[in-house]
Amino acid sequence: MTLSTTITTLWSVMDSRFGHWNISLVGSFNPTDHYGFVYRITHRESQLSYIGQKCFTKGKNWKTYTSSSAELNVLIKKHGKESCDFMMLELCDTKRLLTYTECKYLFTYDVLRNASFLNRNILGRFFRFT
Repeated sequence: MTLSTTITTLWSVMDSRFGHWNISLVGSFNPTDHYGFVYRITHRESQLSYIGQKCFTKGKNWKTYTSSSAELNVLIKKHGKESCDFMMLELCDTKRLLTYTECKYLFTYDVLRNASFLNRNILGRFFRFT
């Protein structure tokens, strides 16, 4: 697949109803049917990623939300949102399921030992080893 084809494919799953989020893994949905989502944001140049969760109804608008990671937000401010891939990984219907699902991805990707992730802790109880 060429870069042009890849970009066209990515933009085909981008829909203004979902802001800057790529929904290719979750498909089209109605946000009012779900509590929130687990996401992965990757800065393409550095290949640094962050996994987190976002509620559809709390705080900042989920369509324009970037991350709770200060390091990632510095990269976004410096290089722009277009320098990152904003991927919804999974939709969740309850707060408990959202927290569980985020933890599932954090442990699956071993984010506390993997230098390509910016996550520094899990639930404020498990911390990076460095």
